Amino acid sequence: MSQAPPLKLIPGNLVVCITLLVYDYICTLDQEVTYVWSKPLALGSILFFINRYLPFIDAVLNINVNFAPVITPEQCLVQNQVIIWFMFVGMAFAEVVLMLRTYALWERRRSILIFFCLLTLAFLPPCFYFTVKEAQSLRYGPTPLNERGCNMTDASNIIFIVYALLALCEFVAAGVMGVKGYQHIRRTRSPWVMQFYKEGILLYVYLIVLTVGNMFSSALGPSIGPWLAYPHRILHSIICNRVLFLVMGSQQETTPRRYSSRDIGSHYLHSSSLFTTVDMQPSYLTEESWHSEWRA
Repeated sequence: MSQAPPLKLIPGNLVVCITLLVYDYICTLDQEVTYVWSKPLALGSILFFINRYLPFIDAVLNINVNFAPVITPEQCLVQNQVIIWFMFVGMAFAEVVLMLRTYALWERRRSILIFFCLLTLAFLPPCFYFTVKEAQSLRYGPTPLNERGCNMTDASNIIFIVYALLALCEFVAAGVMGVKGYQHIRRTRSPWVMQFYKEGILLYVYLIVLTVGNMFSSALGPSIGPWLAYPHRILHSIICNRVLFLVMGSQQETTPRRYSSRDIGSHYLHSSSLFTTVDMQPSYLTEESWHSEWRA
């Protein structure tokens, strides 16, 4: 009686990640209905839909290339190249969301906008170039008997450069957010504000750890590639959607707080208007009047 082949590392990761993706979707569907479906289409909505639903397309393609009983090497090459570019686009949009969030916390300072634009121009072209090289290096052979999915026979390890650049970019963005958090927390001891920045920095730490893990796994084992790539992709999507939910949810807040616009109102006022069709400029509003404006 033949034994089933052992579960491979990448398919095992895939099952866990898809489970997490579906679980998070179920847990946050009510927020999506409240904050997105019932509101006019805006920048935040577009970014949200890209971050929310593109990973499901990734998941379908990943399931096929890892578990299909019959798949040719040519099909493997095409589908894996599509997956690579879907993940590239999805993670690029996720980085943009995180940068926009930090830019908003800096009250839309022109210097921060210019800095993030230069940061994007410095990192995006080389990441694009090395991703092209990685996609071109993929080679697949016939799938052995009693196995499923694609059989990769060759791949370069050049993708580790992309993850190294991404880790550096995330580290810089986390530092910019940390500086604003330090300035902000000095002016208020609100538990909500402290939790906001604490979670924001921790999320960046998680992403950086995953990015570094992908960098080393790509460099040391090109045949298996960045085995944390899909967990990284899924966490990027989940984290960025949580950020957007937080911004959209702040517009629904009705309970007045005891700190003034100098503490949180003016920052969040500018932050929220980045993701909506409403653009309110006055920074002198108290948070109570700010919420009144949004309710109106």
